Amino acid sequence: MRDDFPGEDSPSPSKEGGLGGLLARPQAVLILSFAAVILLGGALLSMPFCQVHPVAFLDGLFTSVSAVCVTGLVTKDTGGDFSLAGQWVILGLIQVGGLGIMTFSAFLGSLLGRRLSLRNHYVLQDVFLPEQSSGKFGKILVFIVVVTAVVEALGALLLWIRLGANQAALFPALFHSVSAFCNAGFSLWSDSLVRFRGDPWVNLVILGLIVTGGLGHVVLFEVTRRIFHHRKKDLPVLFSLHTRLVFWTTLSLIVLGAVLFFLFESGNSLAGLPAGEKALASLFQSVTPRTAGFNTLDMGALSTPALLLLVCLMLVGGSPGSTAGGMKTTTFVVFFASLRSWLRGEENVTIFKREIPLEAGKRSVVIASSVFLLLAAGTFVLSLTEGKPVPFHKQGSFLTAYFFEAASALGTVGLSTGVTPTLSGLGKATLMVLMFAGRLGPLTLATFARGPEKGPKVGYPEEQVMLG
Repeated sequence: MRDDFPGEDSPSPSKEGGLGGLLARPQAVLILSFAAVILLGGALLSMPFCQVHPVAFLDGLFTSVSAVCVTGLVTKDTGGDFSLAGQWVILGLIQVGGLGIMTFSAFLGSLLGRRLSLRNHYVLQDVFLPEQSSGKFGKILVFIVVVTAVVEALGALLLWIRLGANQAALFPALFHSVSAFCNAGFSLWSDSLVRFRGDPWVNLVILGLIVTGGLGHVVLFEVTRRIFHHRKKDLPVLFSLHTRLVFWTTLSLIVLGAVLFFLFESGNSLAGLPAGEKALASLFQSVTPRTAGFNTLDMGALSTPALLLLVCLMLVGGSPGSTAGGMKTTTFVVFFASLRSWLRGEENVTIFKREIPLEAGKRSVVIASSVFLLLAAGTFVLSLTEGKPVPFHKQGSFLTAYFFEAASALGTVGLSTGVTPTLSGLGKATLMVLMFAGRLGPLTLATFARGPEKGPKVGYPEEQVMLG
């Protein structure tokens, strides 16, 4: 099957290479832009004026990758090892990473209105913007910037009031508001938010910022348009299937995650806490793995079932076009809906009485498979670089920690059982690769690695292979 639309212009040879070829592949622009910002951030954080205590270039680069990829994994104490200038640099990198991916995705979505190949059309539509919003680039771009500024300012104001409403509370309030909305998980306190475990004000503000940032600009745009829309001919603005999927999946995962975490940890990390604090901590630990990275409980003290539950939530992540990572909520739903239909022998995949394109089902399988393979590869590499040649029963807990660490990096979450600072150089490099892949998305990296369009594909005779 041809990769182009019928009647569509094929790429000219002159545009296959050089700058023309690069601009014809928007995934390359996205990848190179993020890489450039990361290198710049790493260089700045390695400067003496950004440090309180000496920070090696590898640790500075790791911090830059974590900030730009809005992950939150750290090898150095953000509030203790970096100066105020360094903290401002980290804050800037977080904002660029969070806001940058949304604005860039809106820009790429605008390309859907141009004459693109069928393959690039599907890539941009599935990864960045649904077709209903592809022609609203200007409005969505302005909306993204305004909503980001308003939500972060409101969050900072509420945190500033709770932290004392004085000059000393200004920067911590702003830093944690931006970090929460961008789903970064960076904290100026070494215990993250454990000190606020029983504080409903701080918990609810942070949770509100995390959820809002993880919904995606398309969802927020539709919600805002519906709220302020003046009805025409008594017809209300209807939510798209994308928005409905995001809402229901997000709500379901939050509730289910909170209930299961409460059940798993009632006799462990939640033991001895008041009932209200148990419920609040369970809710917080259900929301933050998707994919903020703050914690109000010690991750190293959690039971294995609770850690595996958090891994599942980290891999699902937030929603497309948001500041969150993971395979994304819509991919998760389409993946299982496709499996259900194929197991039933049904030709069509339907969700909420809407038929999903077959191509979307295939891409969800590709994304989910890529996430699982990257997770397995990351865990395997960490077991090689960090493991010791001793019997399994003597290092089984470490293997769980490495698995959790790899999932946290790939999901751009930032939660850790405490092993991140102790990793070797190769271990840190492994997490940096996983964070970068998780931020940009396996599908984006795959389409970039696949190379430019090459025209019609040669067909070969078909032959059956036995399976199962």
